Amino acid sequence: MSTTTDLWSVDQTKAAFFGLTAHWIHTDPESGKWTLHMQVIAFKGISGAHTGDSLGRYFVSLCERAGIIAGQSSKVRESTTISLHTNIHLTAILHHSRQHKQ
Repeated sequence: MSTTTDLWSVDQTKAAFFGLTAHWIHTDPESGKWTLHMQVIAFKGISGAHTGDSLGRYFVSLCERAGIIAGQSSKVRESTTISLHTNIHLTAILHHSRQHKQ
């Protein structure tokens, strides 16, 4: 599974939103045919500064909500590169998040 994110705001209201989309390939067991799937798996209104640390925390929160990250176990490797400018913060945020849940 791969994820993409999108962050946008509404000019008139200044409301900001963060979306998380999952992409995966399903292989039909009979034909062996690959089918690409994609689905929005989490969406959240956000507030505050759009710093790398803040956006990284929102990303982790959306992954937890979608069931990609759960407590000490994770389907996301800490070394995963995310298509955000926040990717350098992700490992530290995941580590910090896990320490607080122990």
